[in-house]
Amino acid sequence: MKISMKSIVPFVVFVLLLNIYSIPAHAASSTDPITDLYADNISESVDIDGINYTYVYSYDLEGNRVIYVTNTETGISDIVTYDISTSTIYFNDEEVAKTSNSALSSSTARARDAGWEKVGSGSQYISWATGTSAAALAAVIAIALGVGSASIIAVMGVSVLGVIAGAAIGGTVKYTCYAWQPATYPYLFQYDYTFTASTGDTYGPYSIIYS
Repeated sequence: MKISMKSIVPFVVFVLLLNIYSIPAHAASSTDPITDLYADNISESVDIDGINYTYVYSYDLEGNRVIYVTNTETGISDIVTYDISTSTIYFNDEEVAKTSNSALSSSTARARDAGWEKVGSGSQYISWATGTSAAALAAVIAIALGVGSASIIAVMGVSVLGVIAGAAIGGTVKYTCYAWQPATYPYLFQYDYTFTASTGDTYGPYSIIYS
């Protein structure tokens, strides 16, 4: 699998914990502006088994987050939307997830021991129709977590996403996010998550670090 990114910066925004908490991730220089991948219409290009997919991030007129997933070979696009007002995720206008976030906490052993502060955790149950591609499922998980789709593909792998998507069994994404502000960077973020299928099979844990 080959992954390349266009117009992507080292730090992208974590619109993490969806409607409850938002964490801006800064660019590499402390003087650079905060980057919101949806506001800035960031695009990612990912090669999956010889087929190029593009992911374009934006806000719609209601302020909802939207990811357009396009198979550049066929020109066909899927649309993943997070409805801010109802905390609901839609895939091609069909509801596939509801948000359920736990209370925020900064009192963790990890925060005390390593300088990382826990800024939130939660879970989403996600379902999808038969025939959903691994590329599209990556976008659904990405918008649920508030991270880039290429990051999901990189840490989970195309084969795992393909198995999960092909089974159309649904499952729960559970996550925890930690933030750290070292002396040399405005912020670092680490996102730990697992995916538990409806069958009880668990994938992960996975970890995404923006640095």
